[in-house]
Amino acid sequence: MFDLHVPYVSSSMPLPFPQHQQAKREPLQARRLFTEAPQHHHHLLHHQHPQQQQHQQQQQQHSFSTHDSHSHYTLTSSSARKATNASIPPRVPISSRAKPSKLAVSTANLPPACPPPNKPLPPRPVAVPLQRYPYPQHVAQQLPPPKTKAQQAYPSPDPPTPADSMAERYLNRHQLNAAFVSMYTLGQELGSGGFGFVCSAVRKCDEREVACKFIVKSKVPAQGWARDAELGVVPMEVFMLKNIQHDNIITYLDFFEDMTFFYLITELHGAPWTSTRSDPSGESSAPPPTQTLTPITPTSFFPGERASGGMVSSGSAPASPPLSPMMIPKLTRRPSMDLFECIEQHDRLTESQARFVFRQIISAIKHLHSLGIVHRDIKDENILVDEHFCVKLIDFGSAAFVPQPTGKLFDRFLGTIQYASPEILRGEKYRGPEAEIWALGCCLYIMLNGEVPFTTPAQAAQHAYTFPKHRLSPQCMDLLDCMLEKRPSRRASIHDVAAHVWLNM
Repeated sequence: MFDLHVPYVSSSMPLPFPQHQQAKREPLQARRLFTEAPQHHHHLLHHQHPQQQQHQQQQQQHSFSTHDSHSHYTLTSSSARKATNASIPPRVPISSRAKPSKLAVSTANLPPACPPPNKPLPPRPVAVPLQRYPYPQHVAQQLPPPKTKAQQAYPSPDPPTPADSMAERYLNRHQLNAAFVSMYTLGQELGSGGFGFVCSAVRKCDEREVACKFIVKSKVPAQGWARDAELGVVPMEVFMLKNIQHDNIITYLDFFEDMTFFYLITELHGAPWTSTRSDPSGESSAPPPTQTLTPITPTSFFPGERASGGMVSSGSAPASPPLSPMMIPKLTRRPSMDLFECIEQHDRLTESQARFVFRQIISAIKHLHSLGIVHRDIKDENILVDEHFCVKLIDFGSAAFVPQPTGKLFDRFLGTIQYASPEILRGEKYRGPEAEIWALGCCLYIMLNGEVPFTTPAQAAQHAYTFPKHRLSPQCMDLLDCMLEKRPSRRASIHDVAAHVWLNM
């Protein structure tokens, strides 16, 4: 294969290519078109191949001259160009050419590969300064690293430990209301529910033990608010207890609040029950004796010591300083004082005992219905019983006014499923008073038998209650049948229950 080389041409001679293409070598096919150089360039032909010079002489006889003032060269006809191209040896195939050697490229300074899409970038490394200790190395290895300024300003909490109670989890490092702390000393936890928890407390002015219910503000439902003339907008439970007075309903005493909780202060009623496991078969018409059911009093825990708000102190010991808003005692769980625990510890109540307790419950519910109020969460856990079997109804968190006009019904259930009436279990709208009669019938059955009347919701909605294991009087069975009627329209009213023969024996 040969190639055409154009030697150096002085600047006075005209160039065959434009100025900006002087340094660019044109392809071989394009250079074949230039078959004849100018007259004063005949010395360039000596550098061409002899065969190419012979063909150029033959082309001069059949070509016409076209003089270009700018390029100074002669163009051949198309037939001459074809003959010239055909006589030139073919080009070397690309496959037979020598391949260039591979270049070694360094990847030392290349950036790292990008992470796959939809994946977070790795965290940027943070330079950690070396810790310098002014101690010998063997001593410095035993010392913890010094705390940073942020750690000193915001100390981390203690390692998490299993809390003893719900109150301890909520009140840990919580700043209580200053007015509440100045008037009360917090004690033990009494119970917890869906809206908060209850703790005992001692009023400092008269050393009276009270109950303080902490209602979590964020858990109060939208329909659970009411406006009180004195307190303003408060939960419905606070409004109900403040404006209702009855011997068998817990008494309202005081009210506080902070950014997280409402503080509902009520009287403390009931006794932590313990069982002597006496024979419950003996029945009498008189109120139940206290010898068979022995309550646990604070003095029985620590003989010779005085209990104050759950914090036991010796009579000779000096009085402890008042608690600051951040000083919260160890909140332990206190034994239950409700009807559920009373029945659980003593298997069941006799008919006379159950009649004495149930008569007080009916009196409280009858008073609520006369005010157009339904409790909507009647169960044995919301009934407090003391050592004399005196009853107090608590937990008005689900209480509401009966919808007016009369035809309007409730469409939401907020109680306990074991006490839900058949119409509620079927997903139907319901009236409050009829549903409460059903819940009262379940309570009476549990008091007399020590177990629930229905084992499944399907049985409660469609089938009769489980026949009692213990023998009951016909009057008592008739009252249960009237209260546990499937059809709300044929179910007994609160006035029918209050006037029943069994309740007035």
